[in-house]
Amino acid sequence: MINITNLTKLYSPKKGISNFTYNFEKGNVYGLIGPNGAGKTTLIKLLTNFVFNDEGSIEKNFENNEMLKNISYMPEFNILIPGSVKKNIEFFTMTYSDMNYDTLYSVLDTFEIDLKDNVKKLSTGKVKALHFALTISRDAKVYIFDEPFSGIDVITRKRIVNEILKEVDIEDSTVIISSHELHDMDQLLDEVILLDKSEMITSKSVESIKEENKSLYEWFLSNFI
Repeated sequence: MINITNLTKLYSPKKGISNFTYNFEKGNVYGLIGPNGAGKTTLIKLLTNFVFNDEGSIEKNFENNEMLKNISYMPEFNILIPGSVKKNIEFFTMTYSDMNYDTLYSVLDTFEIDLKDNVKKLSTGKVKALHFALTISRDAKVYIFDEPFSGIDVITRKRIVNEILKEVDIEDSTVIISSHELHDMDQLLDEVILLDKSEMITSKSVESIKEENKSLYEWFLSNFI
């Protein structure tokens, strides 16, 4: 679905992404993992056209070539506007017309978020959950989550994992998750891509990692220690 060849975007010799080649296929959940500054966010910004590459190519094979209609993206930073949750939903749907409201209200209910809630008074976890709800409720072909587990408690993290498995039609979609929080990721990911110092170190199926009797966290550490 997304074919990447020799993709490079460098801000300095060790910051950005360099010579990245990979094919993201429909029907899989991919994990981009690595230390802070490894290149995960730069890669995601390239996939979502927030920045443009220095070299290489990204081929997105969609029936409709409009990126906004195919990719649903949850950034690491806060994009909510002042006001209520309802106001944010209305603002969001001005740009994206493919919202599944049944999914949205179900996810909001899971995280105990009310439409009348003022976003300024939401906890860090609920702000993250609202971003997540808006992202997962779109009828997209590709779902991209940048650090969805950072700064949240273990319960919220488990709920996000469960909602991805429950609400996303994974067989007909591609899911890409960037995270340095690896707990609970084993049950979610199909493939894992390890980045460090702007380069892809290796990639591997989570099933093969489990066959080595290792958790994803243990496998990650084994590549550095």
